Amino acid sequence: MICKNYDELQQQFVLIIKSARPPPKTLIDELLPTVEGVPVRHAAWRFAAGLVDRANFSAGRAQCREIRQHTNTRGAISDTAMRKLVMNSAAHGAIREPIQHEDRDERAFRLTDEFFDAVADVFGGEWTGMSPRSSRLRHSAVIVSMGIVMDLLVPSQGTRLKDDFVQALELLKPFSARMSTIWRLDGYELAWNHIRYTPNDVDILTRHLVFATKRELRKMRPAVNA
Repeated sequence: MICKNYDELQQQFVLIIKSARPPPKTLIDELLPTVEGVPVRHAAWRFAAGLVDRANFSAGRAQCREIRQHTNTRGAISDTAMRKLVMNSAAHGAIREPIQHEDRDERAFRLTDEFFDAVADVFGGEWTGMSPRSSRLRHSAVIVSMGIVMDLLVPSQGTRLKDDFVQALELLKPFSARMSTIWRLDGYELAWNHIRYTPNDVDILTRHLVFATKRELRKMRPAVNA
């Protein structure tokens, strides 16, 4: 088969290695956003991979060079977890509305960038430069769960900018075990570094963080209305 142009060559390359024994999956994920005309079943994955790639290689942005990819092995945050965050949000969360617009990539990028800029501001040294082993904030389970918190804040509070996210995350800070102490989750305790990236742990952690966020936001309402 002779491809008509470079775009078709890239498309066929991705489709072939998806159906055969592939090279490193991280390489495929980085190539996918550059390929036009991929099957519909890969569209959500392609969108998420493109957003993660842009976040990782946009100079001066909150997550620049922070995400571990095939071409950035020094990154500390799992690209798989970040894609999961984006796909969850695009399906039924904060990114669902922005992707209805023609400039969906830009809108989704700005929203997630503002959120993670706020995370870096609130948690400071417990976030910046840390690995998942030294700070559970960088762990895949917490990344995915924090994405659900973002999905809660945007529609319920109209939160879209860094300063607004900062206020909400400050409320959540006392209920997260980042580098020490204990996670108190649904009636039992778990050491800060015993959180695992399993469906059960992600589900329990998500419910804990979402419930804590809702509870603290409710506490603020009387003070605001007074």
